[in-house]
Amino acid sequence: MPADGGTIKQLTFHTGKDEMENWGWDSKTIYFTSNRNNNFGSFKTTIEGKTPQKLFNNYFNNTNGLAEIPAGEYLFTSSSESANQVHRKRYKGENNPEILGYNPKNNSFRQYTKYEGKDFNPSVDKNGVIYFISDENNNEYNLYKIENGTKTALTQFDTSIKKPFVSANGSKVIFEKDYQLYVYDVAGKSTKLLNTSLNTNKTLKRTRISM
Repeated sequence: MPADGGTIKQLTFHTGKDEMENWGWDSKTIYFTSNRNNNFGSFKTTIEGKTPQKLFNNYFNNTNGLAEIPAGEYLFTSSSESANQVHRKRYKGENNPEILGYNPKNNSFRQYTKYEGKDFNPSVDKNGVIYFISDENNNEYNLYKIENGTKTALTQFDTSIKKPFVSANGSKVIFEKDYQLYVYDVAGKSTKLLNTSLNTNKTLKRTRISM
């Protein structure tokens, strides 16, 4: 849907579950997670709705939450705890999600986080700073960033947040908390409730015919 409003266009038509993750840096590519081939995996399509492409061809590559770094590296997690067990906080074990990176240009692999708990939902700004959620400090999902290889906590909420998305210029991060949308100001290190305005759904009045 256009940012200023308009007609909604359906982009995928598979009977499987398709969940949008992030935009590509060409502003034309959309990355999403789907269970159309196996348990779950990462795919991409275009704003025109072209045939989706699987990004990792091995059947057992169960990846999700994919985001693209401007230099071309793919960030993702590879765990059911980040794909379909998001509600299960405080999990610690061998299936904990870590933020991983794969560069298709040189076939290199990198691990960004090593916390035993849950690090997932990466989003990246134009400078390559990674924003994501983690339950490391207080067992609730809070906003974190990785800059120059260092993981830093940005919020300390006592209720969890969901799905952070950073603006391209890195100035704002939007996320869901307590069923509402909030915006985190990166420079000011402050959070405020997003002021939203939704149009009502106008319906036709029911017509009664007297016999």
